[in-house]
Amino acid sequence: MNIEAFIDRLFEYAEARGLKEYQVSYAKNENSDIQVFNQEIFKQSDNTLMVLSFAVRVNGKIGRFTTERFDIEDVKRVVDEAVANAEIMECDEEFFFYDGAGNYPMVVKHRPQVERLEKFDKIAFLKRLEKETYVADKRVNKVISTQYYSSLSQAIMRNSLGLNLKDETIRAGAYVYASAQNGSEVKTYGDGVCFDKEEDFNSKRLAEKVVKKLVSRLGAENTFSRKAPVVFENKVFASILGSIYGMFSSYAVDTGKSKLAGKIGELIASPKVSIIDNPWLENGFATSAFDSEGVPTRYKELVKDGVLQGFLYGLSMAHKHHTQSTGNGTGGLGSRVFNFYLKNGTCPREELLRKLGDGVYIDKLNGLSGSISLVSGNFSMGAEGYRVTDGKLGAYLNQFTISGNIYDVLKDIEEIGDDLDFDCSPLGSPSVLVKNITVANN
Repeated sequence: MNIEAFIDRLFEYAEARGLKEYQVSYAKNENSDIQVFNQEIFKQSDNTLMVLSFAVRVNGKIGRFTTERFDIEDVKRVVDEAVANAEIMECDEEFFFYDGAGNYPMVVKHRPQVERLEKFDKIAFLKRLEKETYVADKRVNKVISTQYYSSLSQAIMRNSLGLNLKDETIRAGAYVYASAQNGSEVKTYGDGVCFDKEEDFNSKRLAEKVVKKLVSRLGAENTFSRKAPVVFENKVFASILGSIYGMFSSYAVDTGKSKLAGKIGELIASPKVSIIDNPWLENGFATSAFDSEGVPTRYKELVKDGVLQGFLYGLSMAHKHHTQSTGNGTGGLGSRVFNFYLKNGTCPREELLRKLGDGVYIDKLNGLSGSISLVSGNFSMGAEGYRVTDGKLGAYLNQFTISGNIYDVLKDIEEIGDDLDFDCSPLGSPSVLVKNITVANN
C-alpha cells in the first residue's frame, strides 16, 4: 500500500477510536555500499529500509508502536498496540506533540553532486583509487579497503494537531584505508571524500593525501610521561565535541549527569571559546528546518566568549522547566544537536605550533567513545600524533595515553586556529592549543 494512503488509514481508524492526539513518523532509507579489494569487487549491496512509528498521547503519556508492514490489515494492530503501550507507560514527565505553529526557516542542506554521481563509474573509481594508493609510495604494503557509499533518507511527520512535514537527506562518499611498512614497523591510516566538490572525483588526489599522512607515521618514537601543551588537530577536536555535547542537555543537567547546572551566565571555558549549534548552516551535514518533534529549529551559541548561555530542550523538558523548546527535541527526554562546532579562530596552523613550542600535535584518538565522563569530566584515552620541538613538527609518536578533565580542557584553551573543518560530518572544529594535558607513554 502507498505510504501516504497507509497513514491516512491510520488516522481514520485513530479518529474512529475517539483518539485526540496521535502522530506518525515515517523514514525510508536507501543505502548502497561498494568495496573493492585487489581490483575485484569485494562487496556490493543495495538495501532499502522503511519504518513507521505510530504514537498516541493518552493522559500525558505517549505510547508508540513501530512497524515495517504497511498493509491495510495492519492498521488496527498498529494503533491498538500504541494505545496499549501508552496505558502502561510509567514516567513522571509529561510528553507532548507539536502543532506545527511558528515559522520554519528556509535551509540549504548538504547535497553531493547527484547528477554527476548518477553517471559516475564507482567501481572504476575504487579500482583507480586502490592502484594509485600503491603507486603513491613504495612503502604502502596493503590497501586494506576502498569503499563507495551512498544513502537517500526520506522522512514524513504528521499528526492530528496539524503538523505535516517532509524531509530528504542525501549522502555519498568514498574512503580508502591502507597500511605502510618500514622494516618490521607497520602503520595504518584512512581518509575519505564526500563528493560535493569537483576535486572529490579525483582518485589520485585522495590517494596521495592519505599516503602522505600514512608514511609520515613511519619511524615513530616513544614519548615520555609529563604534563604538556597540546595542539588537537581540527577533526580530532571535532570528535571530542561530539562526545561532550550531552553536557548541554537539559535532561543531563536535570539528572546530575552534567556539571553545568546553575552555571548559566558564568565563565565555563576560555574567553576564546564559542560553541555553536547551527541547524541553519548552509550545506551543513545536519542542516534542518525542524527537530525530531517537528519543532522549528534555532541557531544557538551555547557558549559565547567562554560564557554559558543556556541548555538544549525538547518539548517535555521545556514544559517541566517552564520554558520553550530550543528545537533540539528527540521525542523523548534527551536532546540532539545539528551542526555542532567550535567557532573558527584567527591563528594559522604555523602560529599555533610556534605558540605550542615544545609539546605534542595530536591527529588521532583511539577509544574515544565512552572515555569522557560528563559527570566528573575525567577522561583517559589512547592518542597518536607528532612530537613538536621549537614550534616544528618532528617524529611521529607511537600510541600514548592522554588524560585530564574535559571541563578543565575547555578553560585551558589558549589559542584557536583558523582552519574550521567539518570533514564530511555535522561536527566541526578548528585546531586548538590546550596548555595542560597529561601525556603518558604506553
